[in-house]
Amino acid sequence: DGKTLEVSQVIKNLPNGYYKVSGDLITQDGFVNDQHVFATSSLQSSNSASLTEGLWNDNNAGTWTTLTSDKVLVHDGGLTIGASGTLANQNQSGWFCATNFQLLYLGAATQAEIEAALAAKAENAKQANDAKVKAAEDIATRNNDLAIKQAQLQQEADTRKAQAAAATGIEE
Repeated sequence: DGKTLEVSQVIKNLPNGYYKVSGDLITQDGFVNDQHVFATSSLQSSNSASLTEGLWNDNNAGTWTTLTSDKVLVHDGGLTIGASGTLANQNQSGWFCATNFQLLYLGAATQAEIEAALAAKAENAKQANDAKVKAAEDIATRNNDLAIKQAQLQQEADTRKAQAAAATGIEE
């Protein structure tokens, strides 16, 4: 459970600009999980809404649902498109079929939009790094506090042991 089922394609040499991807997905009733289409560039990612109902029937037919991602900015000519879902219930729930992918070019991006997206990506990376540094510092602080507490407990145990030995010597 929790495994991802994904089909995807990497597209290269695209004109820079904004894109959306659409695709038709289907699954059975009772097997709907989080199946969706996606578009991922080096700057941004977008998932469509997830399937909401399983329309596959016992005659190996049914009604396909068209899902569409939000726009994604491409600045280096590369884009990955596909469909994905999380498998659950011993990997049965979450399966899907996908077809009829369409890549939609929405138009060029301005240099200011590209620079803003690059800055946003850099800021997100900085925040993620800061969070990792903070987590590492918190762990180091807890480890240090535990080492101090362990040393204090050892010192208290040694003191009690010495006091017990001294008391035994006085009684003799």
